[in-house]
Amino acid sequence: MFARADGSLCEWNQMSSDGLSVTEQSIRGLIMLARRLSMIRVSNGRSFAMAGTLTALLLAWLWPLAGMAHELFSAHMLQHLLVMNVAALLIAAFSQNGRGSLSSRVVPRGIGKLPVANLPVVTTMQLVALWVWHMPAVLTAAHHSPILMGLMQVSLFGAALLFWRAVLARDRRSAWSAIFALLATAKVYCLLGAILVFSRRPLYPAFGNPEGWGFSALEDQQLAGLSMISACAVTYIAVAIVLFALWLGTMDTPGGGQPRWTRGPGDALISE
Repeated sequence: MFARADGSLCEWNQMSSDGLSVTEQSIRGLIMLARRLSMIRVSNGRSFAMAGTLTALLLAWLWPLAGMAHELFSAHMLQHLLVMNVAALLIAAFSQNGRGSLSSRVVPRGIGKLPVANLPVVTTMQLVALWVWHMPAVLTAAHHSPILMGLMQVSLFGAALLFWRAVLARDRRSAWSAIFALLATAKVYCLLGAILVFSRRPLYPAFGNPEGWGFSALEDQQLAGLSMISACAVTYIAVAIVLFALWLGTMDTPGGGQPRWTRGPGDALISE
């Protein structure tokens, strides 16, 4: 539990009272959702995915991280991790509807028919958005502007959702491209986390008030970096391992696990 450096919990208590009504309404909403799900035929996997998505968004955008993120950069980064690596992943998983997609092993039947973006494009878009928003000058401006902060949260969530949908929509026979995208994303995420951890000075000295929570600005920044590095292993690398295992399961089928090639311009071979 985070507490003020002076030993008081006034800020936490204020956040708790402010978020009490929101939490109560959210619990009621979850209860109503559970009742609706009990009246229709929904698989257990999709039910858990929907409940997990609502919980992650509640924690990140409403309470308690919404209040803490104004003063702690580590709480701000934890918001991104919950939204991009939990909520977006779960939404992408239970929205897939192709029998041949990588998510069909986990989610037998999809609930949406949203178009799937190009995997290299959305991979690049997500990484560029993450780095641009966390440039010191850009993040400082967003921290003092509710409009920019909201735009940051929505854009990163949207980029992550497009990325996960493109990853999980890949056919099991061509899982190698999704695995490569996951490992490349994990490497770039960990690079940003390593910069935050090993920097000798605070990169965001004007962000919030970490001293009020018992941290120096550098310690708060290092904690945010450690959270990013941990998320690389928990999400991107873990999902890559799962997809690799599914890809190995296709090796015993004719042509399984092998890239499919087509003729492009100038008779060049292009992998699908």
